[in-house]
Amino acid sequence: MRQWWILRVSSRVMLWQLRMLPSSLIRSSCLSHGFFLVTNHKVDAYLIQLAYDHVDHLFNLPIEEKIKVVYQKYNEAMHGLALSIMELLAIGLGVDRMLYREFFEDAVSVMRTNLYPTCQEPNLSLGTGPHCDSNALTILHQDLVGGLDVFVDNKWQKVRPIPGALVINIGGVFAALSNGIYRSSLHRAVVNSHKERRSSVFFMCPRADKLVKLAEELVPTSEGAQESFRISHGQIYSKLL
Repeated sequence: MRQWWILRVSSRVMLWQLRMLPSSLIRSSCLSHGFFLVTNHKVDAYLIQLAYDHVDHLFNLPIEEKIKVVYQKYNEAMHGLALSIMELLAIGLGVDRMLYREFFEDAVSVMRTNLYPTCQEPNLSLGTGPHCDSNALTILHQDLVGGLDVFVDNKWQKVRPIPGALVINIGGVFAALSNGIYRSSLHRAVVNSHKERRSSVFFMCPRADKLVKLAEELVPTSEGAQESFRISHGQIYSKLL
């Protein structure tokens, strides 16, 4: 049975190891802040390293050549992992296990690579400013330099890198699908004064014309509530920008 490590960010940063019921700890994290870490995820470590090798090559290419670099295998691996996570998210919400997996089967995925150069005054600069993701699910692999902060309990909490671990977080679309039960939290990327930082990010989104609506189990009791959530992903995305 695969093991899952869940990062719960609160007044203290704690790591929980889960062997039997990963959905229960994922639910706990998503209720609080929407971030958790996963190990033993079956994504090939060599593939991840290969992606980073290409990151180095990518940023040395002429600008007109950069759009030609495709991380197809990496994207496919992350897509498969994201679908598995969707099952656990559904179990935690008490809805049909396959509901979100099937909903996101034809998802539009985006992969982004980041290179953050060193900065002599890191307190005066940010790699990526504070934001909440507008997509459904984000899978981040950060190198061991680190730099991801999550805003929880009214302060910034560092998500320290763990070798081999992937950072998962809930985006605005899934927060809407959960009727606000699961949270999408503010986060940022900070720079380092001594080492450059690299990361690879996978964003899962439903198609822009996909109808986003609540599962019956999550529909409020007030009449007409279901209709208010029958909107397309494109409409949700425009509201979140």
